Amino acid sequence: MCVALLALAGLTAGCLQSTARPTNDGVRIGVLLPYSGELASEGQNIERAIIMANERLAAAPSSAGQPPFRLVFRDTHSDDVAGYKAAEELITRDAVKVILGPEEPSLAEAMAPLLRDKAVAITGGAVSLESSTGLNHWFRIVPTARGMSSTLAAKLATDSMRSLAIIFTPDPFGNAFANLAAEAFKASGGVVTVMAPLGSDVAHGDLVRSVLATKPNAILLATYPREGAAIVQEWAVIGIDERWYFAPSLRSEAFAVNLPPGRLDGMVGVSAG
Repeated sequence: MCVALLALAGLTAGCLQSTARPTNDGVRIGVLLPYSGELASEGQNIERAIIMANERLAAAPSSAGQPPFRLVFRDTHSDDVAGYKAAEELITRDAVKVILGPEEPSLAEAMAPLLRDKAVAITGGAVSLESSTGLNHWFRIVPTARGMSSTLAAKLATDSMRSLAIIFTPDPFGNAFANLAAEAFKASGGVVTVMAPLGSDVAHGDLVRSVLATKPNAILLATYPREGAAIVQEWAVIGIDERWYFAPSLRSEAFAVNLPPGRLDGMVGVSAG
């Protein structure tokens, strides 16, 4: 596993059409990702990696001792209830042997009982999944939230950032990433000036002003593309020279194309590499 620090750039994302129920031939591999909803950009990024791996396997010499496999795609809709139903379909109806995903940490926890003696799940991006629930059923193929937040904190120190404000969505992912990043940054000798949760009762402009009033050197944003772009647009009007750092949920074309042109050149995000 590795972590990549990414200078902000335009990103592309694609999505496969939902796969029909496979035939009985081959080992079935479920792909349980959010293709819609708040986490859609993360789902699309991981799907691209799966497509690349599939292309490499298809190009490799075939082996008589290895059975063919079929990918069965299901959408969680970034929703635990819908995602759990999709997981049940993959395990009971489609009889998959492996599940790639999900992205949603709470859904991953809820799935643990389904996996016992049924399937093995490989978590691709449930980055705040730090508990031991279902430990025997999970293989992590990307770094944990702790690993990625620690890498980002190290970059902040390298950039001589001594004070940090954190803006985050108060859900399982946002809470975990924000708290772990704050912990790592403080351990490096930095000062967290404010932890500012996003909420419907606070206007984006007011939240950005309150954050800037704490005079941070840098701002960490741990949210999703649409709301993240709105926050940065507000800062572009009233901010000065603060450096921005981004959680992996913002590695998305939907985020990049909605930013003010050139305003964030050289800013840094973290993602699985």
